[in-house]
Amino acid sequence: MAPTRVRTGQVFEFAVRIDGGGAAVSTSSLELTAPTEGEQVSPPSDVTLADGRATVATGAVAAGDETWVRLRWRAPAGITVLRLDATRTVDGRRDSAVAEVRVVADPGGTTFADNLATVRTTRAATTSPAGVAGRGLLCWTAIGHGTARTVPEFATARAQAQDLVAAQMVEAHADEWRSLPAMGDADLIDDLVLMALVDQRPAAALAAALRGMELAPDDAVHLTNAAVAAIQLDHSEWAVAFTERAGGLPLPPAVGADPEGLRLATMGHAWGMMGDYGRAEASIRRALAHDPTNPLIHQQLGELLRCQPDKAGALPHLRRSVRVDDGADPVVSEIAGSPELGRSYRPATEVYDLSGATDLTATVPALNVTLDQFVGLSDATGADGNGYYQAAYDAVRAEHSAVRSRRSERQADYFAVRAGFQPVQVQDIQNVLTRTEYQFDQPLLDASEALWQAQSALLDCTAWAGRTYLCGGQESPTVSCANARMVFADWLPRAQVYRERLLTWLDLYWKHASGLRATLATPEAHELAGEVAQDTMLGRVETFLWYVESASSALGRHRDETDSCFGSEAPTPEQQVDVEVVGGAPSVCTDDAKRIGGQIDLKVVTFKVTCEKWSLEAAAPLVPALAAFAKVEVTWAGNGATYYVGVKSSLPDAPVAWEQALYLETKVRNGAVEVTDFGGEAGLAYEAGVGIVVQYADDDKVRFSAMAAYADELKGQ
Repeated sequence: MAPTRVRTGQVFEFAVRIDGGGAAVSTSSLELTAPTEGEQVSPPSDVTLADGRATVATGAVAAGDETWVRLRWRAPAGITVLRLDATRTVDGRRDSAVAEVRVVADPGGTTFADNLATVRTTRAATTSPAGVAGRGLLCWTAIGHGTARTVPEFATARAQAQDLVAAQMVEAHADEWRSLPAMGDADLIDDLVLMALVDQRPAAALAAALRGMELAPDDAVHLTNAAVAAIQLDHSEWAVAFTERAGGLPLPPAVGADPEGLRLATMGHAWGMMGDYGRAEASIRRALAHDPTNPLIHQQLGELLRCQPDKAGALPHLRRSVRVDDGADPVVSEIAGSPELGRSYRPATEVYDLSGATDLTATVPALNVTLDQFVGLSDATGADGNGYYQAAYDAVRAEHSAVRSRRSERQADYFAVRAGFQPVQVQDIQNVLTRTEYQFDQPLLDASEALWQAQSALLDCTAWAGRTYLCGGQESPTVSCANARMVFADWLPRAQVYRERLLTWLDLYWKHASGLRATLATPEAHELAGEVAQDTMLGRVETFLWYVESASSALGRHRDETDSCFGSEAPTPEQQVDVEVVGGAPSVCTDDAKRIGGQIDLKVVTFKVTCEKWSLEAAAPLVPALAAFAKVEVTWAGNGATYYVGVKSSLPDAPVAWEQALYLETKVRNGAVEVTDFGGEAGLAYEAGVGIVVQYADDDKVRFSAMAAYADELKGQ
């Protein structure tokens, strides 16, 4: 298989199929004689040429399977005809074929394929056919349509399309539509089609493409545009008619992608939508021969082969539909995450840069306890327990609730600023936030399932008169010492395994979460990622403490009524519950960055901005070198403001000033403004520059906090 014509200098592929026509092949080989003009391009490296010839041993092929051998070639700079001779030997039978490719003059334009900015990088592309998903949307759409449709003649398809456009045209807008400048310019109308498709108006795109056919009947681009719109309007049969017509026209200039590859891929997609997988595959393979590095065409072929279903055949094309990086993905390999999380529009070097990760100190209650001690740490009535587990559980629940509240606030902050972002930036940040929140961990999940089995038995036996073997299968059993100790002996080692895996997971998770957070340059997204990580970790710790507290309380509440074998031993626990971030993820607003800012003198007020906050200051001279001023400083997070009123003294153009002022600090909590501090400060401020100002030394100021000094008196008010 090869394209019938290519542009000068174009890279394309010869592809030869080896199969047994449905029967198994025990041995096979291929002999190739390459064209005498042009040059081989690698990869792929299926063929190694020596003096223009090669023999490839293709081996055995299972019944119903096939093997493809590809030779990628670059056309020469001159107009010519390229010839490839191929001889296949299949179980001793030989057959030969010749492929001829016309090289025509390049009509101009630019192309791109493997460097498409919209193609995602992944470290999670499957390497096994078993990892290829089943039938996708294309398959089910084709199944719903069936194969009853027939492809009309071109003139019939165009007439039917014109009838559809006329029926959908809003009469009040018809004159305005016809008066658009693009409707009279064959070069502009292609842009109109694109705008209509982006706006999800396929009927308008079809109308513009039909008009393009009238203005430039020999331009294949308008026919392909009409085919794309027809597919979206559920008229794949028109798309086939349009693309077949375009195949007989001169090659148009390339704008963004190879036009012949696009035409053939569109035709293949249309055949696929009609359920004719044979014609669809043939068309898309021809498209790949024209444009072998185009990831979108590889995706089309991979999806089509999934429909057949041919997972082994789909695998290499699905892998080539993304930029594949087979290096280890730490999130996937260490935390067993979803492969989808390994994909991003960012370069892999940025997505997997965890150099900004910070340390984590995480401790949870130890479980090196006897049954008596375990019950002694419960809050069960009658067990004389000290309630340690309940207190720990309540504390983590309260902290988790506070984190979820802060997360909601930070999310609102982020949503407020992202309205001004470009869509690709929003998607980029969302990828990082999604990876930060993702918490799947197979070892921890396995431990949780094992613990839940023992937990269910324990609760069933002690609380609901269960019928498990641990309770002797009685309808209303007495929870004896023997049964209770048997339940605890089954539960404790599973809980200990769960605890160890939880600690391991917390360390791994925070490494990834804090590292990912450090890559976010948007302050609001940076803060939101921190709350997302805390929410995720505390959720896991809370689950563990629920297991422990509910088991301890259940055993403590249900003892043998006549012979209590549970002691009231209540040890003072050395362990504590703590999930503490050491240092925190590095802020994008570093100490050095805070020193640099912009300043605008608006005569009445001065506006100043740094990466940390912005301020407005108004000043009025009192005497030479002395002025009164009032200033407000607001953080970019929008949740805090500080107000100053005072005097400052400085010489003209001097980079240092003496300031003395009263201040009032406020914070916004739960929608209300609270005063967090007030008092006075005085000292020297060091700043130089006009327009761009630099704080070249730390301010030498002394602050007196009235709130701190009179805290006891204020509490009594």
